[in-house]
Amino acid sequence: PHPPTMSSSSSSSSTTKRTPGQQSVLAQQQLWTVLWIVAAFMSVFGFFNGPVVLFSFVFTALFFIPSLFLSVFASSDTAELGEDAVVAASEGGFLSSLATLIIMVIIYYAVLFVLQFKYPAARNVLYKSQIFPMGVLIMAFSRDFKWKKPVPNPAAIKDLPASAKQTRRIVFIRHGESEWNEVFNRGMKGFAGRLSSAIIKELQLLTTKDSVFVDASLCEEGMEQGKELREFLSSKQLDCADPQIIECLRGDDDQLVQDSVIVASNLRRASGTAALGLRQRLHRTGEQVYLLSCLQEISRNVDANAISRPKEVPDLHVINHHMWEGFDPEKLFNAEYNEGQKSLLSSNGYKRMRDFCEWTFEQSKGTVIVGGGHSFYFRAFFQSFMDLDHEFIGKTNIMHNSAVVSFTLERGEKDGRVYYRIDPDVKVLYKGFKAAKK
Repeated sequence: PHPPTMSSSSSSSSTTKRTPGQQSVLAQQQLWTVLWIVAAFMSVFGFFNGPVVLFSFVFTALFFIPSLFLSVFASSDTAELGEDAVVAASEGGFLSSLATLIIMVIIYYAVLFVLQFKYPAARNVLYKSQIFPMGVLIMAFSRDFKWKKPVPNPAAIKDLPASAKQTRRIVFIRHGESEWNEVFNRGMKGFAGRLSSAIIKELQLLTTKDSVFVDASLCEEGMEQGKELREFLSSKQLDCADPQIIECLRGDDDQLVQDSVIVASNLRRASGTAALGLRQRLHRTGEQVYLLSCLQEISRNVDANAISRPKEVPDLHVINHHMWEGFDPEKLFNAEYNEGQKSLLSSNGYKRMRDFCEWTFEQSKGTVIVGGGHSFYFRAFFQSFMDLDHEFIGKTNIMHNSAVVSFTLERGEKDGRVYYRIDPDVKVLYKGFKAAKK
């Protein structure tokens, strides 16, 4: 018997149906097309500049040309292509795409490596291509919260005589709101729009030392909070919980100034807050603010990663118009203790807090002012160095943006171990604490 006759529609469908080999080649063609469009988009909007734009555009366009041939190849009829060629294209498509992608990445990095010696834009792009993946790795594998708990109880030195203990007066000032906080901490209403705007801005900042997500700067609200702190300190707050510390922060008393030192986290929102909030004292005294990596936030988030390199003052251009005429971050900040990005495996929050305590008692100054620090770091500090059985709001809640508290930190030894202990009499000088958002 004769086989059934296929309808004309079925015959047409079988003729136009693409084989797996053709689909693989089409996928490659679409990949190069997308890359070319991205390069063109970046060029038009000036995300790159100088020779970097020429390289990015031409390099990707060169891969677009072969994609045209791939398109013709993929649209060929099966009969014309031949069964062997179809099978070969299907099996080799993935490996070919992977190999080509690796070659593209190698060439791209090689050219950026050469350009970086002459063009800062290329150097910044190359550096960001390292810190962004590191931020992702830290989110996945960070040991920031991994330390042995409970920690040794600071109450072990509670009853030591005063002569057996050293003391320092500590001031904690939390940073103002950052661009990261502005995007992620204002609820779901309008979140999609805020996130989209942040991504576009991040692309625009690609060739600079600035970023929205990594080591986020202060947003406008955050800078306003820093100014409000300065105005609070400028007013006569003699009836507050610790008027002597207010005098010290304001910089009115030379003796108090000389017996104190100002430090800040090496993250930009913290150093920016220190400059804005303590502007009156800093402008009057001309002293420097020390950037300490040991004050870096305890968090997995990418915004807790430093964008500045070791021994480098971070980009703080956003606060320039709020500072005095002739303000120069390079002169105000001392980056001697800035170690740059925190280690993925060898660092954790408790180690950094202990490092800060040790640094504090290595100084001859009686008062250490943390002009810009972080909410989770401060909360963990109270949890770790206040008597474990002592209830305190700062152990469960976080400080408000630009809030100020002061306390006495003790250092003593018992049974061969060094302990650091916070005296329970913590003074809230400005704003205080609030419940952390889940």
